[in-house]
Amino acid sequence: MKPEWRVQEAGHVIPRGLQIAVIEATAPGYPSIIPGSTLGGKTVINEWRRLADLFAYPDASPTEKPSGNERERAFENALSGGFTYVKWPKGSLEYIKAYRAWSNDFDELIRQTSERRRFIVTSDGQVGFGPEGAEKGDVVVIIPGGKVLYVLRRVEDSDCGVKRYRLLGDAFINDAMAGEKVDPSTSELTKIVIV
Repeated sequence: MKPEWRVQEAGHVIPRGLQIAVIEATAPGYPSIIPGSTLGGKTVINEWRRLADLFAYPDASPTEKPSGNERERAFENALSGGFTYVKWPKGSLEYIKAYRAWSNDFDELIRQTSERRRFIVTSDGQVGFGPEGAEKGDVVVIIPGGKVLYVLRRVEDSDCGVKRYRLLGDAFINDAMAGEKVDPSTSELTKIVIV
């Protein structure tokens, strides 16, 4: 997909893009380190799991709760921003070191992925993170030439028949960051106006 865009005199940017999802539900990002934050990490993660149609689970190490199903793996990828983990044989020295590193770094990894962002679930069940202001009904798009996915909010229709949007920010959707949602033979880019 070749980037194609122009700027109107009014300052509006008109790219061609591909809508890959509509946001169906959102939840707050991980608790802030800012004083006064009242949300607890476990509570927030369990809410994310509920929205992703996964069961809440008690505290566990990464290998005590196997990640067998695809939905669980997508959720784990969203939490880590796409970083993968290595499973270690239980009882091995590597496992103990890995578990300690995991437990020490977990809060920081999740915080970096989600602080000042929102957990999002799309109408077709994809999970990820979007901008803090994302809401149900916002759309996730691919804009050729962009390095990330973008979340847009529809604004009033113009008289020219082209959909108009406000850019809210970038997004992470599992299995969509490297063009997996684009099929050159069937994916049609449409003109959008970003105001």
